[in-house]
Amino acid sequence: MTKKAQKHNFSGDASIDGVAEPISAGAAADPVEAVSAPSSEEAPVLSPQALQATSTSKQDTVIALMQRGEGASLDELVAATGWQKHSVRGLISGALKKNLGLTVETEKTAEGTVYRIAATAGGGTNAV
Repeated sequence: MTKKAQKHNFSGDASIDGVAEPISAGAAADPVEAVSAPSSEEAPVLSPQALQATSTSKQDTVIALMQRGEGASLDELVAATGWQKHSVRGLISGALKKNLGLTVETEKTAEGTVYRIAATAGGGTNAV
C-alpha cells in the first residue's frame, strides 16, 4: 500500500487499492441510530401548542416583573433574562413602549433605575 493510500485510510481496514472495507453487518450503518433514543415513557411528547402554553417568554417575564408594585430594577431584569443591560433597555423602549403601547415609568434610586408598567385608571395595568 502506498503512503497516499495509507494517508486516506480511516478505518484501518483497506484493500490493496486503498478503498476501505464495508462496515460489518453487526455495526450500525448510521451513527445516529447507534445512539439510543429515549423511550416514550421517559419523556412525554408535547405538541407545540402545549409547549407555548407551558413556557413563558423572556418578554413575558420582564412584563410580569415590571407589573409588581415595586417594579423591577435593571439588575433584576438582567438576572431574570440573562441579557445584557442594553438589551433589556431595548426591549423596554422598543417592544413594550413602541410596539405594545405600554406606559413605562422609570425611577432613579440609589440601587439603580427601577422600571414599572403604569396602572390604568381602572386600577389594572395596561398590559396586553
